[in-house]
Amino acid sequence: LYYETDFDAAHRLPNYEGPCANWHGHTWKVKVAVSCQRLGDSCMVVDFKKLKAVIHEFDHTSVNEFVENPTAENIAIYLFHSIGAISTDSKKFRVDWVEVWESKHSSIRVGKQYEFDPLY
Repeated sequence: LYYETDFDAAHRLPNYEGPCANWHGHTWKVKVAVSCQRLGDSCMVVDFKKLKAVIHEFDHTSVNEFVENPTAENIAIYLFHSIGAISTDSKKFRVDWVEVWESKHSSIRVGKQYEFDPLY
């Protein structure tokens, strides 16, 4: 299953020396891929509304409220774990990857196949 959406939010990078240490905003794009072994009774991997709810928690907020050092990398890691947390025993799926686009030219992708340290 593949899901793509965007949200508008502000952030500042407290550990950065430069303009991004100041408050500024982005229209962030998020792409998510999840998969499962069996569809089960609902015949769905995961409800799109649940994915949207997790991602849109950021919409029109300060991302710093959720992620202490909200780099695109740490936002992707945060979303990777938050989306994974909606998987249950009765509705088991795997988050393959989450990609966060800070601009139309810049993104980061995290997933089980990538080595990353959750620094958020």
